[in-house]
Amino acid sequence: AIQCFSHIPELTQQILALSKDMDAPVLGEYSRLMRQIWSGRYEKVDTYDLLQSVKEYLPRYGKYRQQDAQEFMNYFLQVLHEEFTNQK
Repeated sequence: AIQCFSHIPELTQQILALSKDMDAPVLGEYSRLMRQIWSGRYEKVDTYDLLQSVKEYLPRYGKYRQQDAQEFMNYFLQVLHEEFTNQK
């Protein structure tokens, strides 16, 4: 799901344009992850910190069990939208 989001050009451009210092835990971690993914310096990236931030909003995703990707994407976009809106 995260890989799919990272390949939405408009979303990724908006995320990369954000300040590194923001009061938005999920958006901040997602921004950090996108910077790593698109830097070209890493062969792999760790999503642990993003998962920790997400589980504050969505506790069901804190357990390492298989979850429905479509459901996660819907909730994740909702959280990003809320935090993004509060940054403006």
